[in-house]
Amino acid sequence: MVENLEQSGLDTKWLPLMAYVRKLTLSPSRLVSADAQAVFVAGWDERTLHDTINVVCLFSFMNRFAEGHGIKGDDAV
Repeated sequence: MVENLEQSGLDTKWLPLMAYVRKLTLSPSRLVSADAQAVFVAGWDERTLHDTINVVCLFSFMNRFAEGHGIKGDDAV
């Protein structure tokens, strides 16, 4: 999934949502309404997109918080 989303074997309904997640994570300023529209066309609703955005934002925040404070995870976990 990390290297080739389309070849990941993920159900096609998930592809636009995961593409949105990738773009929001890597290049959020490049998001356009067509990205959200692709999510809706795949059958997801606004609540799902909203919840997905919240999860991505929280993970981004926590990663930056931990990195900023020098907190490192346990490799065993």
